[in-house]
Amino acid sequence: MAGVAEDHGMMMWLRLSIFILLVFYFTGAARAAVTFSTLIPGNNEDLGTINSVLAAESLGPIEYLSKYDVDDGTFDGQTFTVNLDADGKSGTWSTSFDVDAIVIKGGAKEYLLVVFDTPQTSGNWCTNGCDIMGTTVDEILNGGGKNPGLSHITLFGFVAAVPEPSTWIMMLTGFAFTGFACRRRQRVETSLA
Repeated sequence: MAGVAEDHGMMMWLRLSIFILLVFYFTGAARAAVTFSTLIPGNNEDLGTINSVLAAESLGPIEYLSKYDVDDGTFDGQTFTVNLDADGKSGTWSTSFDVDAIVIKGGAKEYLLVVFDTPQTSGNWCTNGCDIMGTTVDEILNGGGKNPGLSHITLFGFVAAVPEPSTWIMMLTGFAFTGFACRRRQRVETSLA
């Protein structure tokens, strides 16, 4: 009788796992998209300003990963690949590390912040209001109202959150209760057999 109960429990967990995977797939939770994008005034991307904008959108703080400067072709931080189209106003980027947000800067007095819903290792960029992962982003304009080419692209990652002690206590208590319930169930099944 115990073998039948164990098989039933395994089938229940298998069905639950498949259901969760299907929910994630069909709700789009597993697909990449842009969570948030906005133009921020300023000549250089200031991490404090960016994090203030993200906080207003209930998004976590980010940290600097790397920057590519088009004018001199140099990287500050980890290297990654940047491709520019002929007009210099759009292209692609790719990395060997996860990126949660990018800043696209033209020769304007503003920059475009794009935040992804899942970490990315590649994508496209533009200064002329293109489509990035299904979301049309704003066009960057200079003081004369014209669309400039790319000045630099900066990559950012979310700061990893450290759980508070109360979270650890609740998690460990939950594991203890689960273990106790499983152990008690095994004793009851053994005594019935």
